[in-house]
Amino acid sequence: MKRRRDYDVIVVGASFAGLSAARALAQRGLQVAVLEKQKEPGARPHTTGILVKEAAELLCPPAQLVHKIHDVLLYAPNMKRLALSAPGYYFLTTETGALLRWMAQRTRDGGVDIIPGRVFETARYQGGGLLVEGEIPLTCRYLLGADGARSQVAKAFGLARNRRWLTGMELHVSGLSGIGDDALHCFLDRRLAPGYIAWAVPGVGGVTQVGMAFRDPRGQRPRDRWGLIMRKLESLADVSQAKTVGRRAGIIPTGGPISPFAAKQVMLIGDAAGWVSPLTGGGIHLALDSGRQAGMAVADYLEDGGLEPSRIMARRLSNFTFKRLLRLIADRAPPDLAQNLLLETPPFVWLARQIYFHKRLGLPKLTGLGSFLDPVSER
Repeated sequence: MKRRRDYDVIVVGASFAGLSAARALAQRGLQVAVLEKQKEPGARPHTTGILVKEAAELLCPPAQLVHKIHDVLLYAPNMKRLALSAPGYYFLTTETGALLRWMAQRTRDGGVDIIPGRVFETARYQGGGLLVEGEIPLTCRYLLGADGARSQVAKAFGLARNRRWLTGMELHVSGLSGIGDDALHCFLDRRLAPGYIAWAVPGVGGVTQVGMAFRDPRGQRPRDRWGLIMRKLESLADVSQAKTVGRRAGIIPTGGPISPFAAKQVMLIGDAAGWVSPLTGGGIHLALDSGRQAGMAVADYLEDGGLEPSRIMARRLSNFTFKRLLRLIADRAPPDLAQNLLLETPPFVWLARQIYFHKRLGLPKLTGLGSFLDPVSER
C-alpha cells in the first residue's frame, strides 16, 4: 500500500458542483483533492450542457466551446408552435465534455489536486477526520459528495437517496440542415416524452443535439422514441443526411432536495443532494451557485469556527414548493388534445415564459458568487 495523502477537503466527482466547490475552497487556501472515476473530467457527461444566461454569466466559458441561442419554439403534439423570447436573454449549448475539462484545468491551476480514475468506494472516520480507502489512502477533515444522482457517498454514510427522476437521452446528429442556428425547439408529446419534453437545438461544431427526457422508461423502446422525434423534425428540416456522431444518457433527479443530505464532516452537493429543479431538471446554474456556496461554508467551518455547512446550505436552498406541484402535474402527462388546446392561451404562455426565462419560480436566491474566472488567491 502506497503512502497516504492528507487533505483538508476531498470532493468526490469532477462535476459542475464539485469543481465549483473545489475552486472556492482553494481560494481560501485549503488543500483540496477532487476524485473523478472517469479517466479524465468530462469523459462521459450525462447532461445536455445547455446553460441558461445566469449560469453562463457565472461560468464565462470560452467562446469556442459554446453556441448562443436566443429563441425558444415550443410545439404542441399537433406541431402548432409557440414562439418565446425575452430581451437580452439567451441560452448556450456547449461541448460539455470539453467545458468540464476546461473547468478542471482552471481548478488545477488554483492548486487543487484532481485525481482521475479514482473510484470512491467507502470512507470511515479516523482520528477526528475521515479516511478514504483505496490503493492510495487519502485523509481529509471534510468530504463533499458531488458524485451524481446515484451517489456512492450517500450510500457510504447512510444519507438519503434520490428516488424520483426523469430518464434523459440525447443524440448528437450531423448533417441535419434547415433547422436554423438560433432556436431551441421543444416538443410536447406524451408518446414521446411523458412528464417532460423532447428537444432539438444547434450545438457546437455543426452538430444538432436531439434529445428527450421522460418520466418512465418502460413500455416503449428507445428506437421507437427516436423514430417519432425524427418524424417531427422532418417537417422542420432536411434529415436525409442526418448521421448520429455521439450519444449520452442519464437520470435527472426531480424529487427536490433530499434529507438528510449531510452527516458529521460529510455533505452532498449538486445532483447527489437533489439540488435540481423538480420541474425542468435544470441543475447546472444551481450546481455552480450552490457548489461555490458550499465550498465557502466548509471553509468557514474548518478555518473560522463557522456553523456546520449543511445548516447554512439548508437555509439558503429553496424547497421548490411550487415547482414540486408543477412536477406532479407534469408526471400525469396531460392528454395531447389538452396540450394542443392550451398552447396559446394566456395562462400557458405566462407559465412557459416563467419556466424558460429569467423569472424562474422557486429558484434559491444565491448572490455575490462572482465568476468562475475570478482569480485564485495566492497560497
